[in-house]
Formats: sequence, C-alpha cells, structure tokens
Amino acid sequence: MDTKREVPSIQNIPIVNELKDVFPEDLPGLLPAREIEFAIELAPRTAPVSKAPYRLAPVDMKKFVTQLFGHYEFLVMSFGLTNALAASMDLMNRVFKKYLDKCVIVTSTIFWFTSRTKEEHVERLRIVLEALMREKLYAKFLKCEFWLREVQFLGHMVNSEEVLVDPANIKAVSNWERPTTPTELKLIKDYDGGILYHPGKANVVADALSRRDLR
Repeated sequence: MDTKREVPSIQNIPIVNELKDVFPEDLPGLLPAREIEFAIELAPRTAPVSKAPYRLAPVDMKKFVTQLFGHYEFLVMSFGLTNALAASMDLMNRVFKKYLDKCVIVTSTIFWFTSRTKEEHVERLRIVLEALMREKLYAKFLKCEFWLREVQFLGHMVNSEEVLVDPANIKAVSNWERPTTPTELKLIKDYDGGILYHPGKANVVADALSRRDLR
C-alpha cells in the first residue's frame, strides 16, 4: 500500500468544487423521510411471550467485560444488513433511472458514469452531482475518483482507445521464466492445443463420410 500517495483536494477538481455540498465531512442532520417506510404492526390485545428474561452465563460475562472495546465480526448476518447492498443499488437505479444504459452504470457496490469528450464529461458530472444533492444523498469524497482516463472493469482495463487485460490478473504468468529443460517443455506441451490438417485424401474421405447420411 502506498502511504505516500497524495490525497486529492476537493478544491482542485473541476465541477466537484462547485457542488461540494455532496461531500460533507459530517451528515448535516437526520435522514429525510423516504417513500418507503418500514414498521412492525402489533396485533391488538396480545400478551407478551411468557418467557424468563435472558441471563448471561458468568463465564460469558467475564469475556464480555474484557471485550467491550475492539473489533468485532458478525457470526450471523444481522437482518438489517442482509439487503443493504441490494437496497443501495435499487436506490441508485431510481435516482439515475433516465440515465441508465446511457452514461450511468450501477452495481451493488459502486456506480460510475462515462463520457466520450471532456465537454460531455463536464455536463454529466454536473448532472450526477445535482441529482445526488436533489435527493439529499451524500458521498465520502476520499472514496470517489473523478476525471479518470482508464478504469478497471470485470478484470480488464478500459480506456478510450482499447480494452486490456488487467496486469494484476496475469502477473503470475508474466513472471514465468522461459522453459529450457526437456521436462519443462513437456509440461508446456501437455497444455498445448492446435488444429491439425491432414494432407492428401484423408480430408476427402472424411468429407465423403460426413455427407453419406445426407443422401
């Protein structure tokens, strides 16, 4: 990891510096009301479940006291997190509905937009940021990248001129040493393939046999 990489400044990025309210350091307030609200309706005149309150075993209590601070891992995925990626993707699809398959691509973890020219990119960048601001959606600036000439997509590097295989995916093959011994050459030959052409009448006979069933 390159820890010396210069952190970009929001003031130095065109268009972004004009709509920097999309990238606040802290959320400006409570989340706005959404179109879909979730609630659990309780049946009237129902009694609580008759069950003794849960008590933590002394052994587990001792572990709990010593682990109040630290990093934790979900052993069982919380219900509130299971659909987080799908919900985020659905929201982005609704926000950028009229731009999908035109300039905006939405996946479960990221969304981006593409342009053919610099002028078109300026216009589309402004459209995207204004749409986020209009829906009161915010982004973390350090996790965003702008004005890229090359992007990584589905294991390939895509730019305006060509599509290349991501060098990271073929690094092991690229670093192979050239085989020199008979054993190494034989191993390469085992995975070799080719189309062999048989000269002479061998192909004529095969062609005649293939046409025999057509009569």
